[in-house]
Formats: sequence, structure tokens, C-alpha cells
Amino acid sequence: MSAAVSIAGSSAVETSMQGMLRSGQRMQAAAESVLGASVGALNASSTDTVDTVTISDAALKLRGEGSLEKGLLDGKVSGLVYTANARVVAGATEVSGTLMDIVA
Repeated sequence: MSAAVSIAGSSAVETSMQGMLRSGQRMQAAAESVLGASVGALNASSTDTVDTVTISDAALKLRGEGSLEKGLLDGKVSGLVYTANARVVAGATEVSGTLMDIVA
């Protein structure tokens, strides 16, 4: 029975770690969306101003089309999903420890 529990715990941790990785990737995409929307909004403001935003070529390659609102929302959701997956890992670790105490 402990082998089945070990496999289930391992699966939960593995799945959660994959979820954390995807959340990190989604956070990166959200940041790129916010960057693109911010640069576009600042550069498209009135022509009366002299200030211009310049972004490095590397940052421009990362810039994606999107809205500021969507990027901010995606960033928040990614953070929440990451936290939820981290709590699953912590829970699985706690359960494994408890099972080890019972077996020992």
C-alpha cells in the first residue's frame, strides 16, 4: 500500500512542478504583454510631448501584442496558480512525512 501512496504523491508533486513551470512561462508572457502595451501607449501619446520611450532590440523581440489589462490580469492569475501548485507540493511532502512516521 505504501508503494501506491508513494506513486500518487510523486505524481502530485510532478504535476504541480509542471504547473509551476507553466505558470512561470505565463507570467513571462504577461510581462511581455504589459511591456508592449505600455510602450505603445507611451509612444502613441500626443505629439506635443518631446519625450519618447526607447526599448532595446532584445526587449522589442520579446514584446507581444496585447493589452495592458490582459497582461496585468494574466500576471495575477499566474501568481495565484503558482502559489496553488506550491501548496500542493507542500501538502504532498507533509503527507509523505506523515506516512513515513506511521510506517516507521
